[in-house]
Amino acid sequence: MTALYELPDYAPPMLFSKVFFVFFLFLAVGLIGFTALIRILQKTVHEPALLNRPVRNLRVPIGILTVLAGVGVTVLLVLMGSTYMERKQQYEAIVVAYQNGDYETVEGPVEDFSPRMLMEHGSETFTVDGVTFDCPTVREYGYDKTYGDGGVIRRNGQVVRIGYVTYKGEHVIVLIQEP
Repeated sequence: MTALYELPDYAPPMLFSKVFFVFFLFLAVGLIGFTALIRILQKTVHEPALLNRPVRNLRVPIGILTVLAGVGVTVLLVLMGSTYMERKQQYEAIVVAYQNGDYETVEGPVEDFSPRMLMEHGSETFTVDGVTFDCPTVREYGYDKTYGDGGVIRRNGQVVRIGYVTYKGEHVIVLIQEP
């Protein structure tokens, strides 16, 4: 059998990714800009031409902005943590299962092939030996090429052996072979 597709080696997901560092870079630049803006406001407030308002009038807006910034950072960190947990769960369920040989295989001709051409929306479906596969155009782990994108499943009757892992009720293809 010739391997048409095999799940590549993926590095485990990292808690602190490049996105995390870019976010904190923007956060640092934003905080520096916010601090500079406050300093400018404090300076202009003390000028006699602007009614000489006291600094205490700025405490409420600064407090509100500080609370909003804290809530924003907290929400962002929670979203990043949940995304990391989901990716880690997918990695362990799909990649580690494949590496350990813990996957199902089906062999036979492709049936009910519904190709998705280039620039079409949706996913591609086909059946092999009674198991239906749904190939979306974007997937974190597993086979995600469609006919229009140069995928290896090309027609009804094509004889293949497919290795797959079931994750959240979906058959994720980790191996495609052809005689």
